[in-house]
Amino acid sequence: MWFVTARQAIEQCSNPMLKLRPLYEGTQNSKLKARRNVDFLQPYKERPKTTKLVANRLVAGALGMRSKMSKEERQLEREKIKAERERKVNKEKQKKDLWESDDL
Repeated sequence: MWFVTARQAIEQCSNPMLKLRPLYEGTQNSKLKARRNVDFLQPYKERPKTTKLVANRLVAGALGMRSKMSKEERQLEREKIKAERERKVNKEKQKKDLWESDDL
């Protein structure tokens, strides 16, 4: 449901069990809570890439059958997953080291 103005949204969503009002009309506690919640907002996080191994295993498991992937293919996919995991750990470690460095 889309509303042109905040006032229209408040009027349409009004309910005896729920009190809606603009933040500037809110209590001091609600204003403080809204201000604190801004700190928790994070930028969009990209979805992790899926691999053939994971997708194949999920589908085969759901259908109750064995995977037809060869051992070589399976090994290559595992190596890709391991390399990606190591890359992610290294990236996090670099970020942590950057914040903890005293060279500034």
